[in-house]
Amino acid sequence: MENELTEEWSFQLSPEEFFFLTQLVGVRHIANFDDPYRGYLAKELEEEYKVIEKTFVEKGYLVPKQEGAGYDMNEMLAYCIAACGSADV
Repeated sequence: MENELTEEWSFQLSPEEFFFLTQLVGVRHIANFDDPYRGYLAKELEEEYKVIEKTFVEKGYLVPKQEGAGYDMNEMLAYCIAACGSADV
């Protein structure tokens, strides 16, 4: 049997960062995961999201679109987040 090349991806995310990404891609109900922002005011949420958004851009998880309207997400990270919302996971 020939040696197989396996590629491993790892993304270090805090619960807040994970929640931000799930909201970004529309994944809502994840088993055993609660909203870390429950009880926050809307203004507080906006401030938190701005900090997380900046961090993701610096890490390369979010890439600003050329038109300046939004972001593209790292493809492998998007697959990981989408899988978290799958009933088959």
